[in-house]
Amino acid sequence: MKRTANPGSSRSNKITSQQHIAMAHELRRATFAKYIDVTVSRINGSVTRAVQWLNSHPVIS
Repeated sequence: MKRTANPGSSRSNKITSQQHIAMAHELRRATFAKYIDVTVSRINGSVTRAVQWLNSHPVIS
């Protein structure tokens, strides 16, 4: 018995250029957000370390 794919599936699998652009934008935004998250957490870590270092090494004014 041959199983035939339902006729609607081939149509829905075809991605229109508009959908493709939207997906690309979404991916880029997600990648950018991740990059910003990593950068911000890296900066926060550096700032925290600098503050801790300054606190443990009092600067004589």
